[in-house]
Amino acid sequence: VPGDTVESAHRLADTLKELAAAYVTTYAADGDNEEGVSLAEADEIVDRKRLCRNLQAYVAALPHKQRQVIQLYFYENLNLPEIGERLGFHKSWASRILAAGLHRLRQLYDEQQGPIPYP
Repeated sequence: VPGDTVESAHRLADTLKELAAAYVTTYAADGDNEEGVSLAEADEIVDRKRLCRNLQAYVAALPHKQRQVIQLYFYENLNLPEIGERLGFHKSWASRILAAGLHRLRQLYDEQQGPIPYP
């Protein structure tokens, strides 16, 4: 079932990229006036903020190297060769650390929230 694991990791990576973008846009706009927002939109904003806070806590709970690679990959948009160069190891090692970090994030999320729903 290695194909399922790889596919699951890719879906999680896509989800994390979306959450990172949502985190940046949501918190950058925190001071904005949100008048005229529907109840459904307000619920979505609250849910997104809660998820972003949780994600931030999960990333902070990762081991140092995993946290570094996750932050460089998702928040600074560096690719694996760039991350390896910055941290002093080969891109394949950066890939392994990223995969381990994503796996641990998935575990942390599942422990707290239940399995991530995929469409």
